[in-house]
Amino acid sequence: MIPFVPPQQEMLESGAELRFTQLHVEVARNATGDFNPFHDPLRWRQVRNNRFGAPIVLGFQLEMLLAQGVAELHARERTAAPGFLQPYLTCRFTFADVVRVGEPVTMEVKSTSSNRRRGGTTGNRVLLRKQGRVVVSGRVEHQAEPPAGLHVDFRPPAELFDLPSGSRLAGGRYFLKHRALQASDAKNFLAGSQVTPSHYFDELEGKMEFPPLFPLSLISSALLEKAASEGYDFMENPLVYASHLFHVDLRLLRQARDGELLHLLVEGPLRRTRRKEHSRYRCVGLLSRGRLLFTAEIRLAALPA
Repeated sequence: MIPFVPPQQEMLESGAELRFTQLHVEVARNATGDFNPFHDPLRWRQVRNNRFGAPIVLGFQLEMLLAQGVAELHARERTAAPGFLQPYLTCRFTFADVVRVGEPVTMEVKSTSSNRRRGGTTGNRVLLRKQGRVVVSGRVEHQAEPPAGLHVDFRPPAELFDLPSGSRLAGGRYFLKHRALQASDAKNFLAGSQVTPSHYFDELEGKMEFPPLFPLSLISSALLEKAASEGYDFMENPLVYASHLFHVDLRLLRQARDGELLHLLVEGPLRRTRRKEHSRYRCVGLLSRGRLLFTAEIRLAALPA
């Protein structure tokens, strides 16, 4: 059995080698409700055409690690650039490969760039590599103005919590899932992502702040539950993440409280993209009274036959 590696106690350093154990994966997938068989220590062997040879790390774990690298770089630079406290966040991630349990990876966070013409937008390119090859690439941007993608094109019901999970909204377009934002789940997700939870939660100091990637990580279970409700066969037709695009209202996230209900809406698959092998989904996260916390575009790719 591979021993559990404790999360980093100090700042995450670009170039430092990290390994995810099965325990990291178990902690993260139980915290998020992700039941994809690719992560399961037993069922991964039953997935058709699975060439990975081991359980794989959750995509959201890898993104959390990269986002934390940006946050810690900003923490060192913030005194010189107060623009890092911008109220909106946009993240773009592209997946070139998977990370297997036990595989060493290295993270790189590029230096911060800024664009005053866009209201003081700051951005960082991020890369995760294994054996010198890029596994995940992306960009994390903090913005002063709401990004164009942070909107919904229909009026959600005023009291979403009155509708049971599994309901269909907007003429059947959206699948609804309720999920409570629990601090305990967020801590476990952070630990599973090799991020020290006390960066965000510290009862002795009265600190409680959900990291943006935690509510976003709950998309995975909503996607899976939607597919399961439609009779999708995860073993025969496996899918992996191809790319993610997230827009988050950080002002609302900072107001979120332990136990607050998050309403997840999933639409798709949408009209085909240029890459015919990809499936595209739109996801929306709403807090009480229909307040828009995030939007996301998720692209999934089938395994080669």
